[in-house]
Amino acid sequence: MNKKVIGSLALLVSGSAVADGSTWIGTPGNTTLSISHVNQTANTLFVADQKANLPDDLEQSTQWLNVSHVLSDNLNTELKLGYADSDFNNDGDSGVTGATLGATWRLRDEFLSQSWLPSVALRGAINIAGNYQEGEVNSIGDGANDVEISVIAGKAVNTMLAVSGEIGYRLRDSGVDDDLFVNLNGYLQLTDKLGASLGYHLVNAQGDIDIMGEGFNGDFTVVAEDTSLADINVTYQFNHQFSVTGTRAEIIDGKNTSKSRISAITLSYLF
Repeated sequence: MNKKVIGSLALLVSGSAVADGSTWIGTPGNTTLSISHVNQTANTLFVADQKANLPDDLEQSTQWLNVSHVLSDNLNTELKLGYADSDFNNDGDSGVTGATLGATWRLRDEFLSQSWLPSVALRGAINIAGNYQEGEVNSIGDGANDVEISVIAGKAVNTMLAVSGEIGYRLRDSGVDDDLFVNLNGYLQLTDKLGASLGYHLVNAQGDIDIMGEGFNGDFTVVAEDTSLADINVTYQFNHQFSVTGTRAEIIDGKNTSKSRISAITLSYLF
């Protein structure tokens, strides 16, 4: 039963286009290749914490390639690459979003103990900035390199339900604020082939410059960008190797950020 539960959880976590770190590592030697297409659009901007209508829709389309490999019972590695196009008010931009190289080390496996305590893991990652125009409202990213570390706890309540939480800190360069982030997720295995998850994701920038506020010089990379995002994901597993996940997400609150609506589809292959 444990192998089945772990496999289902690993599948649900890897399928989401806004996937976070996970305590459920999977089988040593397994590699998962995931390709995601993500569309996001917004017609509202949080100026500080006040909503303002944009003169045109702010749109971005991103393609992600994610490769994860299980090195051992307790160690998973990942590589993520992306390319995006954005458009706002007839002003477009495109480029490589950057690259992420990360690793997750599980400190405690709930399935190897009779205790009620959850699985616990540490995750670290290096994010390398991409190649795009910086500082504009429609910029693909902030143009910063960063290092992040987080602690993750996850618990399989039974064969159908699991929950997880992650808290971490992101150190960023190029004058971009550091981030404190929190991710909360619930996973439900509906049938042998169908699963779903709900998530809440909070990012709190460690700065105090607002759009149109004191210290703002027109460069959007210097503002303190806070986001609260909720997402729902549905995953269908065709067989033990191939699955597809649909994602809908929305920025439900924020500061100095666009109020984006997000849709995505992810194809995953295990080998």
